Amino acid sequence: MTQAVVFVLTIAVFGTDEPKLKITFPNGAVGGWSPAPARLKQPYFSDREYAFRKLPKELNGATLLLRGADDSSKWLTANKVHVSRACTAFAIVRWKYNEKVVASDKLLQGLEDAGWKRLDAVPDMTAPKGEVWKWSVFEIKIPKGDVDLAAPKDMRWTASVVYGFK
Repeated sequence: MTQAVVFVLTIAVFGTDEPKLKITFPNGAVGGWSPAPARLKQPYFSDREYAFRKLPKELNGATLLLRGADDSSKWLTANKVHVSRACTAFAIVRWKYNEKVVASDKLLQGLEDAGWKRLDAVPDMTAPKGEVWKWSVFEIKIPKGDVDLAAPKDMRWTASVVYGFK
């Protein structure tokens, strides 16, 4: 007999008529994946202590999808995460690693071409001592059900990305 474990996180949305957002893993949580509230000092990788020092207002009340640092450079593919209602998905993209650009302007433009909106918000996130990481935030509206995020076409994705849902 096969058993599946389904993690559910419920987020209360106060001051709106929207139902609570539930994030589930239809095939069970893989590789240490778990949901967590976006907040100050919250780690953004499941296997590292790096955390938010400043959280953009757009991410207040969001739920992060925590994944291991090694998984963070893989685009979120279909049938991994389900959302219980239509919501906004966020992609927090590490575009610069020390002095090296790891997500080119062309790649980031590809996100916008795929329907993502680049926000002015800039999170302040910790990194290993002596390293400087730069991040950009993108958002897109997604329907209820299977999360199938639009990705840049014809491009190999290798930049770290932290996902959030609200």
